[in-house]
Amino acid sequence: MDGKNGSRPWGKRLLGVTLTALVALMLVVPPASHAWIYPYDPLEEAYMKEVESWAHPDGEGADLRINFSRDHSMLLLVGYGAPGEVRVMDRNMTTLAVLEPPHEGFMAKDASWAMDDSSVMIWGRAPSDINDTMAMYDVPSFVQNTTSPWIALVDLPQIDSVGYHAYNVIMSVAGRDAHGTSRLLFIEVEPARIHRNIEHPGNHTIVTVGDDGGMVIIADSGGNIDIITGGDWTVNERFEGALEGGATAWYIPRGGPWGLGGARGRVVVQSGFLQDPTPALTIGPGPIQGFTWTMGRDLDFIAAIPRPGGGSRLVAWQVADELHTNGTAGPICHLDTTAGVTMMEPEPGGRGRVLVAFDDGTLGAFRLVIRPRPTGIWPGDPDEPDGKGLESFRKWRHESGEGDFLNIAFNHQGTLILLRGYAGVFDARVVNRTMETVTVLDPPFNEGPPAGAAWSMTDRYLVAWGEPDSVDGPLTMVYDVPSFKKSKELDLGWIGDHIHVITSMEFISGDDILAVGGSVADENAILVFDLEKKKVLAEHRFRGGEPVVEFHLDGEDLLAITFDGVMRTLSPPDWRIDRTGISIHGTLSSSDAHGDSGWLAIGEYQNLSIFTGDPREPIVEIQGDEGTMYAVAWTLVDGDLVFAVERPHGGTSIQLWQTRDRPGLEGVQAISQINTTKLCVFLAADPANPGLFAAGFADGTFALYSLNLTPYPPPPEELAGEDIGPINGTGNQGNGGIEPQTLADFAYIIGIVVVIALLLVLLVWLKRGEDEEEED
Repeated sequence: MDGKNGSRPWGKRLLGVTLTALVALMLVVPPASHAWIYPYDPLEEAYMKEVESWAHPDGEGADLRINFSRDHSMLLLVGYGAPGEVRVMDRNMTTLAVLEPPHEGFMAKDASWAMDDSSVMIWGRAPSDINDTMAMYDVPSFVQNTTSPWIALVDLPQIDSVGYHAYNVIMSVAGRDAHGTSRLLFIEVEPARIHRNIEHPGNHTIVTVGDDGGMVIIADSGGNIDIITGGDWTVNERFEGALEGGATAWYIPRGGPWGLGGARGRVVVQSGFLQDPTPALTIGPGPIQGFTWTMGRDLDFIAAIPRPGGGSRLVAWQVADELHTNGTAGPICHLDTTAGVTMMEPEPGGRGRVLVAFDDGTLGAFRLVIRPRPTGIWPGDPDEPDGKGLESFRKWRHESGEGDFLNIAFNHQGTLILLRGYAGVFDARVVNRTMETVTVLDPPFNEGPPAGAAWSMTDRYLVAWGEPDSVDGPLTMVYDVPSFKKSKELDLGWIGDHIHVITSMEFISGDDILAVGGSVADENAILVFDLEKKKVLAEHRFRGGEPVVEFHLDGEDLLAITFDGVMRTLSPPDWRIDRTGISIHGTLSSSDAHGDSGWLAIGEYQNLSIFTGDPREPIVEIQGDEGTMYAVAWTLVDGDLVFAVERPHGGTSIQLWQTRDRPGLEGVQAISQINTTKLCVFLAADPANPGLFAAGFADGTFALYSLNLTPYPPPPEELAGEDIGPINGTGNQGNGGIEPQTLADFAYIIGIVVVIALLLVLLVWLKRGEDEEEED
């Protein structure tokens, strides 16, 4: 009896401790489906999710390969309906054609599009064949073209890669000849002849020959990278052993960053001309099964590695800086899949979405979501989280890719946007809210960009000024809106009689009162004109210092800010200068004003000053300790402001600051930031929606950012979509509309409930045992 009484409490305690620890562990450890990795940037959180999936009804596909057409309207799939089958599908995942095999039993290894989508090339062999063959199909008929003489020049029993180059003038074919030697052929299509027949060094198998539009990248099974940059199609640079164990995955788009993955679980990522390969990043145990940039946020990428127990793990990495030797990167999240990945490719126009091909022939669309953390960002008030955080909303780049230092000017309604530098350094155009070009400003401004432009207060006119080479002195052009033809009502040629060099203009009342800054002879000048009456309402001249470079309306007053950082205030109706000499501590870099909030200015000493009129001293000064400040703007929401500051290793940090007074704070606080590898040179609030603001970058790209407000006013309908032309097929939409992560959460909760139920049952059993002992 004593032995039993002594053992049962010990067993009870041990069981209780074990079960308690188990329950605590389940409560603390998140379910595996969340698969969080600590974000590289502590200001952000990230996760991945599958948003769509497709499988052929027969389910007989295998080792799927995918390839978008150059115009992104069609998708080439190898292995979707059956192993080695080649089919073409549109963006709705409707089959356009299943290519007829060149001979019986033929199974394609892979396929590629011509650079103008005029043809499709496939290569492979039948199980009974001893040699690989190639076949070309015309588009859009998708009928085999048997008349191409250059195909007969390929004498390689084993073909590993086929590519188009130089606008289809040159074809590359890599493989092994009859002696087993690894070779790379460059073939001229017309006339059909072999331009180069290169024996590949080390006899390693060439796994891919990519072309990013500026150079040809050759990767092999030995982990070497060869680069061709000249027009003679000979290798001019080689990087030995850049990838241990050889290249196993790659993504090399035209005009964008590229990357290669290796057999030992490492990747090399590169943006721009390859002078020195960036240090390889270790993703995990190899081999790398797939690699792609997300194209949703500059330089984030996803790599697939094998998952213990089968399937794959998609690992997302965030590249914090420009890709050079001192660039940095780190993992931010991962997601496990049950099938093995065969390749990945970003969905063109699908913001943050990537297509993933699997070894069972299925295709999935995944999204990488990166967003600012809602609380705990810099000093703040933890008791009053307002849900604000910056997130990328939309981005655009002109198809030419030749933009330069983009400047933005919204009209007052926010319906039209003047962009300078969007399609090139001399480009000035007006676009609508869907980024469709309304007009490109006519000569003489096609000789060079206008120095500046301004919309009239009612958006009836657009005035632009500059000094084209063909004009002696300043030129001012007034365009009627919406025709954008030269105005017959307003002719500002007479302004040149009053001011010789124009540096700034601003409409300050309706469509007729215009303020002009500049210089006359050796004096600087501020003039106020009545355009309809062609009359000078006020004229101020001063010697020394610099001319006015920006005008801003602050309520009824007009702020005139000179290049050397001195502000003068003009008040109606006589537009005399009331106050002078308010200093911005150095040369002006950027400024902005809003009647309800005051005005902002960045000086040459990287100090951001916030003024509210009187007193003349700024209410706060923010030092750009991280680097050069480039642009600043009010957000039009509760006195919040954004500014762009250079990052230590390149790129820009766009920061959101709040100026509302809070107890214990100094009236202003930083609450969020978003990092970009590009240099932001211009910021502007979106007048059509206080929840958005625009950014212009040094590479000519245009972007909208969201303040992620709670509650958030809906953006204009034409900008509301998160994707541009996504795949919206009728295939499997996940698990009946429930995401895998949600199902895992359900399983996790059910597991906790089951454990708690078992604990209660065991406690009842122990209690019953004690009662029986007491009865004995």
